Amino acid sequence: MKRREEDVFEDFAREFIRRHPGPHPLWPVERILVATDFSLCSLTALEHAEELARRFAAELLLLHALDVPPGVAELPHGPAAERELVRTIQYLGDHGLEARSLLRGGPAVETILETAASERASLIVMGTHGRTGMTHVLMGSVAEHVVRSARCPVLTVRRSQEG
Repeated sequence: MKRREEDVFEDFAREFIRRHPGPHPLWPVERILVATDFSLCSLTALEHAEELARRFAAELLLLHALDVPPGVAELPHGPAAERELVRTIQYLGDHGLEARSLLRGGPAVETILETAASERASLIVMGTHGRTGMTHVLMGSVAEHVVRSARCPVLTVRRSQEG
């Protein structure tokens, strides 16, 4: 006998309520890794991560990956990136959040995944530029690769058109 659609919906709702007896998250959110490339997209992601860190009393880890070409000891923007990471962490700390900055060398996808694993991140939060079409095909998507490969949940945040 075929089940009625209404029965399926009702079963889903009952199971959802049974599994969520209280206001606590399904997993402990202790450490949130925020990947930043200093774009407005990653700023929006940081704002979302900041709110989550407050709600769950979680530590924020702000990561910037420097993709250093072979044979180059240091990229010219490395000191500027480090300065901005420190300044952002100081601001977050002044506003009651536990936060650390991480500046690591390597390709963005691998660096984000390795850092999430080594730092035991509960969640990765990152912006997405929302590229489509040929630009997406040619450039790929760091966020898409991280979502597919991360061992922990990943929240991708797209910058709103207004902001």
